[in-house]
Amino acid sequence: NNRRASLNLDIAELFKPLIVDRTIFMLVNRSLIKKHHFEYNDNGAVMLNGEGVKIFLKALYDKLNTVITEKDEKMNYRRIIKQEIRKLSTSINENKKYIAFKQVR
Repeated sequence: NNRRASLNLDIAELFKPLIVDRTIFMLVNRSLIKKHHFEYNDNGAVMLNGEGVKIFLKALYDKLNTVITEKDEKMNYRRIIKQEIRKLSTSINENKKYIAFKQVR
């Protein structure tokens, strides 16, 4: 249904700063993405070219597979996202309070 896409976006918002934003900053700070990895369209849009997309996706997959210790358990971000979806589903189906994931440093 149409609401399913909305829920996907809500889950994505939880992890965007942890995964996507940090991946982008890492690529820029380490100069792995450079000006020649972008293409500029006539309408003013700026997008990654094919080579830039490959670099970004490899870094993103690497980040998703990064193992962190959360509550004395080693997990990668993929597993944490799946666990968060299960928690949210349980919260909705059983009318329980949902406590969102927060990474503690």
